[in-house]
Amino acid sequence: MVANGDARPGQPLADAIGIGFQTVIEGLRTDVREDIRDLRDELGKTEGRVIARVELVDDAQKDTRAFIESFAKGHGADHEKEAEDRRIAHGQFYDFIRKAELDAARRDGALGVVRYGVELLSKHAPRLVAILTALGLLGGFATGNISVGIGR
Repeated sequence: MVANGDARPGQPLADAIGIGFQTVIEGLRTDVREDIRDLRDELGKTEGRVIARVELVDDAQKDTRAFIESFAKGHGADHEKEAEDRRIAHGQFYDFIRKAELDAARRDGALGVVRYGVELLSKHAPRLVAILTALGLLGGFATGNISVGIGR
């Protein structure tokens, strides 16, 4: 029979051990349930803190993105303005140089005008040669003097 006072008198020892084991298991289950409940509560609190942080970062990121977009647009506009000013200045400079070359040619008289014409032709010779060659080939194809065929 059972020596401690938990078991009923006349109860077999195996039943007393079974009841004790069942009591231990129920106690463990209750402890685990309490621990799980505490973990769920802590997890809920942690999730709330994380969500608050994420929302805070998201709000800050929106402001940062707006600032970056504003900076990029303004910076791009600055570069475009500089490029426009540079194109205007270069255009004025090239106009000045051409006018000075033409004025120098006029001061030099007929020989200066001829020299200016030769310099202008030599400067643009590659383009002029390409244009004249294209016109010549086009005229040759149009008149039938040039034909293209695939032979064996």
